[in-house]
Amino acid sequence: MREKPNYLKEAAAHPWNRAALLAAAVASVVGLWQGPPWVLVACLAAEALYLLIVPLLPAFRRACDREVEKKRARRRAVELEQIAARLSPNAKSRLDGIVRAREKILDSLRSLAEARSLEQQWTGRLDALVASALRILVAVDASRADERDRRFHQSEVKQLRAEVAGLPEVSAARAAKAQRLELAEKRLAAFAKLQDGREAAIAQLETVEDILQDLLAQGLAGRDAGAFAGRIDALAAQIAAAGESVAELDRHAETEAELAALKTSG
Repeated sequence: MREKPNYLKEAAAHPWNRAALLAAAVASVVGLWQGPPWVLVACLAAEALYLLIVPLLPAFRRACDREVEKKRARRRAVELEQIAARLSPNAKSRLDGIVRAREKILDSLRSLAEARSLEQQWTGRLDALVASALRILVAVDASRADERDRRFHQSEVKQLRAEVAGLPEVSAARAAKAQRLELAEKRLAAFAKLQDGREAAIAQLETVEDILQDLLAQGLAGRDAGAFAGRIDALAAQIAAAGESVAELDRHAETEAELAALKTSG
């Protein structure tokens, strides 16, 4: 649910109201200097009436909603630009595609009946999808799980197993090698888990892209906007299901950053 603007606060802060308050203050000072404070009373009554009526006017509320949405859009654009600057070129390209799909879907909604209410209803949902896709992109982009790493871990485990097997059963060297082997096997298992989580997150990201494109095709074909609801809800459920995979990637990225910091400080 998108937070509604404070219409009373917006009315009080409106430039016209500020100008009127300034004029009223000058008139009140002059009025008090000349005699009874009727001008001040009249100005206070007018301001109270203004704050009582204007925030309830539908036209004023629509204008406030549009202005607040413009501010949110500008803030969102700045945030996306800052995050995109840290992404790889491939990830940035995918993010740009998702944002473009969002804009085109909203454009298609504006061409349908009850466009204003539909746009207000779906803007928040689409923004949530973009935010979820962005989180997946950042997590995937920050993790590294390529084939060379997998082969390295497998080779390390294989070599250590062979070395352990060639040492006497009871010896300090075998115990030390066995300990190294245990750690190497844990690293290999952690890498496999990371790879699985990364692949799951990528699959969820591809689902986001596919369904956004499908929604876009439905909108441009002029279909009933009610068809959007089921697909959006299904997509939201799938993104929620990907939460643990993304969280695992986040934890891995944080661990890698901490290790890099320790190596640098050392």
